[in-house]
Amino acid sequence: MINTYTNYYTSSDTFLYVETDSAEKGNKPVFLDKLETIAFSESTSARPVYGIGQPLFGFSNIGNVIVSGQLSLRFVHEDYLVTAIKSALQIEQTLSQPMNSRQFKSPSTSVQDIRDRKNEENRENTLSQSRLLDLPYYFNFKLVFSNENQYHKDNVKTLVIKDVRIVSTQQVSSVASTGPINVNYNFIARLVK
Repeated sequence: MINTYTNYYTSSDTFLYVETDSAEKGNKPVFLDKLETIAFSESTSARPVYGIGQPLFGFSNIGNVIVSGQLSLRFVHEDYLVTAIKSALQIEQTLSQPMNSRQFKSPSTSVQDIRDRKNEENRENTLSQSRLLDLPYYFNFKLVFSNENQYHKDNVKTLVIKDVRIVSTQQVSSVASTGPINVNYNFIARLVK
């Protein structure tokens, strides 16, 4: 008898990991458990080449390949993705901490001196530190679709989005509903395998 059961994947079958190519270092994939959505496209910049006076193109150039996509995570902490990436890459982590007013000690008690010092700190932070520039890059997203059950043990599909770099971020909150606050990350990558 022919098995007519058709398998398809749903969002509950989707798992996303951050990983590196260097398994010899003992790096392990890090599971992103706050995944809301992921979407990506792979495209080429191939263009047609026309001969002189020809209305139809004769051939097309090869072009360049790029992967672009968007990742949406539920907001739990501003450093959630950074921490996951650094864990996968085994980079030492320092989470950003807001400055506590008790930690601020000034030799001068003048309000103007404190304001000037704080303005200088803010200026230094904005000039030298961008959250996008602080994000590590050239890591992989491993996207696993698995709807295995007791009847079907081999229904796993894995895609690896190679050499990812986050290029923009956006925080999204809908005031019309009581849904979660999401952080969207736009990324580029070299290829999907």
